[in-house]
Amino acid sequence: MRASRSLLWKLSIIVLLAVFSQPSFSGDTGSSDETETGNGHEAAEMQPQGAGNRKGRGGRGAIAQVAEMNWPGKWELFLKSSGVSAMHAILLPLINKVQFYDATIWRISQIKLPPGVPCHVFDHVHNKVDCWAHSVLIDIESGHIRPLSE
Repeated sequence: MRASRSLLWKLSIIVLLAVFSQPSFSGDTGSSDETETGNGHEAAEMQPQGAGNRKGRGGRGAIAQVAEMNWPGKWELFLKSSGVSAMHAILLPLINKVQFYDATIWRISQIKLPPGVPCHVFDHVHNKVDCWAHSVLIDIESGHIRPLSE
């Protein structure tokens, strides 16, 4: 337990150092209509506009200003739907897979449990069962979705 806690603290420090060691935004504000992608202008920072003319809101609004990113990577949509609502995602880069999972309380899933896996009884009073997977493993290379039972 002590070794796990020590490792967790070390990883937390490394992540914090990585996040705060480089500035997230450059001093160049750019123009609000700049929509370049792949050139480091992928995120927008919201800044107060000042005196707006909208009634009932005190004249407050926001305009997007382009922020420069320091990372060479990019976001890519490789799958339209995972089949689960994906409250959490775990990246598994060593095996090129991603695990998505959600709380079972919402009962929002489009993926059936794997064959041979029994359904879960979630309401013993009314004998209601849940035969849907709330966790999936997705292969990044092929897009293959594998439902997980637990």
